[in-house]
Amino acid sequence: MRIIYCIFIIALISCNNKSTGEALKEEPKIDKEIMKIEDKFDFNEYTIRELNNTTDYYKEDGSYIELYVLDNENPLVFETPPPPSFITIIKKYHPNGVIKEIRNILGEGVVVGITNLYDEKRIIIKSLDEDVKFEDVKPNDILHFMEKEGLINLKTGEGRFDDSGRPKFELFFSSSDMERGKDIKYNLNNSLWQIKILSLPYNAYYETKYIIDGKTGDVLEKTTKQRLPIE
Repeated sequence: MRIIYCIFIIALISCNNKSTGEALKEEPKIDKEIMKIEDKFDFNEYTIRELNNTTDYYKEDGSYIELYVLDNENPLVFETPPPPSFITIIKKYHPNGVIKEIRNILGEGVVVGITNLYDEKRIIIKSLDEDVKFEDVKPNDILHFMEKEGLINLKTGEGRFDDSGRPKFELFFSSSDMERGKDIKYNLNNSLWQIKILSLPYNAYYETKYIIDGKTGDVLEKTTKQRLPIE
């Protein structure tokens, strides 16, 4: 499952490099001397962990780390901070192991906050404000809506993962000038948020979907349907 998600994230990163860059009217000013970063992917550690089947592990602070080196792709690190965080930090590295990109993902599918891009000398070359794409309804508004619906607890982090560590919900965002997908039938100028709640068991699970107007916050749709079993 995570390998498929990893490939999805690579595609998401590629798309955001284009769409976010075009959306920015003015990029944040950068002090390159201050913004140098020492983060580097340790290939030796990865090799040892791969042999010991420990490429997924917990740090002392409770963060969950997942390491990936896919064929013909740059190394990736998924870092999930401990509760109550609902963010996953994704770090992409140059082939020489030097940090290339740092992004923040909310709900498995929405890039939020500041994305930083680095050259092969570990110096930041671009800083992108991912939040400019949102209208009046911001990511925190969606999280508070989910808490009011009893889906998550922002103080404890409850509701993000099930007992097996699988995500219990997914978030998607489409701005008014993007393709929203054929399953979203609203002809609006406003952006849309989509929340998918996955109910266990996974071999016969139910999916509850909310469609929310990104401008007004109105719930345009709430549906629940049984999904086919996952092989």
